[in-house]
Amino acid sequence: MAGAAGGPSDRSDIAGRAREIRLATEPPLRVGNVELLPPTRQLRIDGTAETLEPLIMSVLVVLARANGQVVSRDRLIDLCWGGRIVGDDAINRVIGRIRRIRDRQGRSLFPIETITKVGYRLARTETAGAGDATGAVIPANPTVGQEGALPIASSRAPIRGVSRRRFVAGAGAAAAGGAALLWLLPKLRNPRAASLMDQAEDSLRRQTADLRTVRMLEEATAIAPASARAWGLLGLSCALVGQDSDPTDAAPLLDKAEKAAQRALKRDAREPNALLAMFELQGSTLDWFTRDRRLRQILAIDSDNVCAIAELALFTQATGMVRESWDWNERALSLQPLVADFLVKRALKLWILGRTAEADKVIDQVRALHPHDHWPWYARLHIYTYTGRAQAALAMLDSEPAMARLSPPMTALLRAALPALDQPTRERIARAREACVVVSQRSPRVAYEAVAILCALGDADSAFSVAEGILLSRGSLVPRQPGAVTPAQTAYWRISTQWMFTPPVVVMRRDRRFLGLCKAIGLTDYWRKRGREPDGMKIVDGYDR
Repeated sequence: MAGAAGGPSDRSDIAGRAREIRLATEPPLRVGNVELLPPTRQLRIDGTAETLEPLIMSVLVVLARANGQVVSRDRLIDLCWGGRIVGDDAINRVIGRIRRIRDRQGRSLFPIETITKVGYRLARTETAGAGDATGAVIPANPTVGQEGALPIASSRAPIRGVSRRRFVAGAGAAAAGGAALLWLLPKLRNPRAASLMDQAEDSLRRQTADLRTVRMLEEATAIAPASARAWGLLGLSCALVGQDSDPTDAAPLLDKAEKAAQRALKRDAREPNALLAMFELQGSTLDWFTRDRRLRQILAIDSDNVCAIAELALFTQATGMVRESWDWNERALSLQPLVADFLVKRALKLWILGRTAEADKVIDQVRALHPHDHWPWYARLHIYTYTGRAQAALAMLDSEPAMARLSPPMTALLRAALPALDQPTRERIARAREACVVVSQRSPRVAYEAVAILCALGDADSAFSVAEGILLSRGSLVPRQPGAVTPAQTAYWRISTQWMFTPPVVVMRRDRRFLGLCKAIGLTDYWRKRGREPDGMKIVDGYDR
C-alpha cells in the first residue's frame, strides 16, 4: 500500500520496519531528465555524470521512489541513517547539498519542497518527456536504445531561467527549432569550468587553497565569465591566500579578491563565497557583532560552507564562546572528517576544555595521519608546554629539528621559557621574562605566546603590559613592527584573540583588569548585544566597568 511517508516501493523487513537503503542493490531510477544509478552513486544528465556521496544518493533514492509524496524526517532517518540518532542539522545539511547540486546543474532538477514540520518531497518536474506527462519517477532501463527503452532526450527539461511561456508559444511554429534549442542549451554548461570549480572548492574545504587554486579559478572565470560561483570562489581563494602571503604578493591578490567578489555579487547578491570573501577583506573594520551576523547570514544561505563554518569556529573561540566554537569545529569535521586543521583544533579545544588525556590521544592520532605537517607538530608541542610537560616539549625541539619550522623569535622564546616552566627558579624566570619582553616588541604573532608564558609563570602584570601593547598599542611594550609586517596583518592579529580564552591565561581572566581590556577592544559590547557571557566568566553588571 502506498504511504505518504515512503511511497509504494519502500522495502520493509518481516517485522514491518523500514529497512535501511542498500545502494548496491537499488535499481536505477529516472526523474524527468535525470538518471540515478545507486550502485555506482552516479547522477546522469544529458550525457554527463556526477558521483554523489552515499548519504546524498540514499536520500535522493528515497525521495524519488516516493513518487511526489511527502517523506517524513523520521522516515528519512530510518531509511538513510539506519535509525541512528541524528539531529535536524544532519538532515538539513544533506538537503542543502542536494539543492546545491541542483543549482550547479543550472536548471530546475529534482526540486525539493520542504513541508514545514512534516518532511520533504521531490516535486514533480515542470516539463516531462513523452510518456511521462506527470513527471513521475520511471525505472531506468539499463539497455537504453533497445525496444521499450525511454530515450534520455525525450525527457529533457528547459534550462532554469528560460520562460516556459516562450517554449509553449513557439512550439506550434518552430517545433524542430525548439527541439534543437533544448538539445543545445545544456551544452552551454562547460564541463571544464565545472571541474575546475569543483577542484578549487575542494581545496578551500580542505583548507589547502594556494596559488594553484587561484590559477584554476582564473581559468574557470575565463571559460565561464557569467558564472557567479566561479567569481565568488576566485574572490574567496584570493582573499585567503593573500592573507598568508608576503606583503609584496598580498596586495595584488587582495585587489583581485575584491574585484572578483564584486563581479560575483553583481550576478548573484547571495553568492556565499563572494560574501565570505568580502567578510575576509573587511576584517577588523567590522565590529565583533557585525562579524558574527555576517557569518551566520552566509551560513543561512549555504549551511555547508566549510570555510564560513571554520571562520565561525575561530570567531567564537576569539570571543570566549569556547563550547560553541567546539560545536562549529565538529560541524566542519562532519563535512571534512580528515582535514588536519579541524582535527588539530579538536585536540586544542579538548585541552582548553580541561580534557587533557583526550587531547593527547587526538593530537597523537593526527600526527600519525599527517606525519609531515608542521601544524599538528606545533599543537603537540603547545599542549606539552602548558600541561606541566615542558621537558617533553624541549625534547621535541631537540629531536625533531626538521619539523621545528619556527621563526627565530619563537625558537628563542621557547628555548628561554621551557626551562623556567619545567623548574621555575628565580634565575630561569628572570631569563624567560626578559625573552618575553624582547619578543613582544619584535613580533605581534609571537607576542601572544609571550602572554601565555608570562601567565603560566604567574606574572600577570607583565602579561597585561604585553597584551595592551599588541592589542591597544599603548604602554611600554608596544611592538616595533619589522618591515615585513603589513598593517593589514597587524590588524588581523588584533582580532585573533583566541589565546585570551586558553588555560594559561586564566591568570589574566581572574584579574579585574581583564574586563577593561575586553571593553577596550569591543568584546564587552559584543557580549551585551548577543546577550551571552563568555564561558567561565560572570560579568553581570560589569560591561561598563
